[in-house]
This record gives sequence, C-alpha cells and structure tokens, in this order.
Amino acid sequence: MCKRQLTPPPDLRLHAPRLSRRSPAPLRSQWGLGTVEIVLLVLIIAILLGIAIPIGQHYSRLSKGSEAVLGLGRVFNGARDFYGRSLLTKQGKELKKRFFPSTTDSKQKEGDFAVMPAGIPCSMGGPQYVPNPSIWSAPEEPWKKLRFSVDGPHYFRYLYTSELSCTNSALVKGQACFHVQAQADLDCDGKRSVYSLHGGFDQISGDVLRGKLLVFQAGE
Repeated sequence: MCKRQLTPPPDLRLHAPRLSRRSPAPLRSQWGLGTVEIVLLVLIIAILLGIAIPIGQHYSRLSKGSEAVLGLGRVFNGARDFYGRSLLTKQGKELKKRFFPSTTDSKQKEGDFAVMPAGIPCSMGGPQYVPNPSIWSAPEEPWKKLRFSVDGPHYFRYLYTSELSCTNSALVKGQACFHVQAQADLDCDGKRSVYSLHGGFDQISGDVLRGKLLVFQAGE
C-alpha cells in the first residue's frame, strides 16, 4: 500500500494584504463631499441668501405700493364726485364756480396739505399704522367730503390740497384742481416712498381730468 504524501500548508504570510502606512483619507460626507467642499458649499449658500433676501424684501415693499395706488384712485373719485355736487350750497343756492374740498379749516396740516394720519409709525415700532376710522370723519378735514377713509391696518398716510385757480402746468390752468400724495417709510430707514396724483377740471370735456401718477423712491 503506497503512502500518500501530505502537502504542507501554505504560508499565510505570503498572501496577507500589506498594510498601507499612508495618512488616513479625509472624512467624507454622505454625499461624497470632503470638508473643503462642504465649507465652499456653505459659503456659496450664504452669499446667495445674502443677495436673495434683500431682493425679496424690496419686492415685498414694492407690492405694498398697490395700497397707495388704490388709495389715490379713491381720493380722485371722491374729489370728482364732490366737484359735481359743489355747484349748490346746502341751502340750494347756486355758486358761481365749482371747487374741490378745501383744506382752509384743517387742523392737521403740513404746509398747504391736510394730512392723515399724523406722523410716521416707525417711531412706535413698525411701518404700519394702527387702524382708527374715526379720524377720517372730522368735519373740518377734507376726508369726509372726499368720502375717503382707511378702516384697516395700512402703510401709507395721505396728504391733500386744492386750488380754486390751478397753477400746475400739467393741468388746466385757471380752473379748480387738487393734489394728493401717499407717503410711507416701508422699512423704517428714514426714506419715504411717495406716490402723487393731480386732478383738475377741463372746460372742453366738462369733466375732471386725472393727471399722471408720479412715483418717487418706490419700495423704500
């Protein structure tokens, strides 16, 4: 009986993987980004946010200008309606000349303009006025005659004046006219957004003409 020759076991050291002596690989995020890439990504996001947030705030303030546009439109409509009624006094006496609501007896004025509400709300902590419908109905102020009031929270205040003989070249000279503004400091930085509108009577058309809406520093 022949003897079976036994094969010696392989030397495991010959097949063992060599351990690398290089420095360990840098930490990687779950997306495969290294520390440097993550820092750069954070910086890029911060820069984009720094640009996007002010732009978004600016357009948000611009959208608030719609309040002024609507308000000035209501004042114009009220002034036009009053002009049509101004030919007769309360006693039914006919007047020689029509006119727009006067600010002569107004107790809250800035120059020739009657103004409502008074002041800027930023001194009280924000750009928005607290609603106070009663202030618009004072008999000595023009707002009641214009049938104009603001019943809810609002950003703009309104200034109004009128002339019996207009001197504004943009309107019909020599005829009655009025001027109205809406002002607001929308971000409490001391700069005001101003919307202006003029109106005056035109003898040719026999109607009250509406001037061009003028806007200064919109969104400020």
